[in-house]
Amino acid sequence: MKNIFLSLNATSIIDYFFVIALIFLSGNQIFGDISLIIVFFLVLILFISRKKQFDIKFIFLILFFLTILLLQTFIFDFYSWRTIVGACIRIVVVYFILISIGKSFIDKFIKVMYYIAIISLIVFSLIVILPGFVDFLINNFTIMNIIRDDYSIQRFYLGFYTVPISPMYGVLLRNTGPFWEAGALGGYVIIALIFNIISKKKIVNKINIIYLLTIITTFSTTSIISLFLLFFFYAVFVKKSISINFLLLPILILIGAFLFIKVDFLAAKIITNFKLMNNPVNLLYGPSSRFLDAVRDLDDFRGHEMLGRGGHSQTRFLKKYKDNNRMSRTEGMTDFLVRYGIMFFILTIFFIYYSQVSLIEMYGYVDKSFAVGTTIVLFVLLQSELYFNYPLFWGLLFLYRYRKNK
Repeated sequence: MKNIFLSLNATSIIDYFFVIALIFLSGNQIFGDISLIIVFFLVLILFISRKKQFDIKFIFLILFFLTILLLQTFIFDFYSWRTIVGACIRIVVVYFILISIGKSFIDKFIKVMYYIAIISLIVFSLIVILPGFVDFLINNFTIMNIIRDDYSIQRFYLGFYTVPISPMYGVLLRNTGPFWEAGALGGYVIIALIFNIISKKKIVNKINIIYLLTIITTFSTTSIISLFLLFFFYAVFVKKSISINFLLLPILILIGAFLFIKVDFLAAKIITNFKLMNNPVNLLYGPSSRFLDAVRDLDDFRGHEMLGRGGHSQTRFLKKYKDNNRMSRTEGMTDFLVRYGIMFFILTIFFIYYSQVSLIEMYGYVDKSFAVGTTIVLFVLLQSELYFNYPLFWGLLFLYRYRKNK
């Protein structure tokens, strides 16, 4: 791959700045609301200076979104301007970035995630190999640290990497990259992998190998499942070889079974989640976990299926969960449903699918039916993290602007 630093002009430097800003605003806790507001105003200036315009589809989506929020205000008799403005800024800032940079955003995103993946693999490897390297990192590079209440996991944010430490298990040997959790790194690398497959029509190349190693070292159940699904859909929709499909499916099943049995972390994680979910008492008093949170979300969802409950804690959770402090949720898809309802969720599916088709049309290398597979993979990813709390995942709705001849 061409060196990212070669032949950079002022425009490219600005573009890369905003790609990097978008990535770090979408998962590095060092960059909070103030950083988001600063980037919003900077990219607004860029959007105007490059004479870009809103399109009718985006206007429809944002008006539909605002209508949902307005109706929620009447239903719950509660209004939080910070929640509404914050949600809208996250949507608008990624739209401005995508449209201002244009179609080269895809290539720049692939390159930036490639270097992030390399750095994360190097740091992770050194942590595994060298005793005391973690202490060196924490003592010399920590910018901030956060303790998660449910498991008392302390996260040391170094800027270029995040070190998670559990009081029970010590350093968690999972590749987190610069993000809040290993699953977030895995998810964003999967997105970059999808972009690279669509743009290059190849599974095996230097970039994808780095992506593959990065995903595996996250030990993220959802990311690894998404990876297998992506390979399967590539075989079905791109290669379209019956012999490959018959061979690939059992191989993927065997690999998945092997990982579940042999990799203690993955097996224990899934089994523990099932055990927690099967005890009704845990809904009120149990810790935050993927499966438990999904059940809690569906409980919150009842009675507000069409319009959702909004994003503010005043309306988002049932009283029984607020009373028991069970408001920390980790299931991205069910959380999104509870916040904005079925109608907006369906609209989101359409926009993401339409954007995937548009991206495939732009490059023209891959059959458009592959968009079905990539859309499924993206929503599988959404199961694991609250991606829509950050700008990047919203950007997947707006890739339709990159359609051919646009």
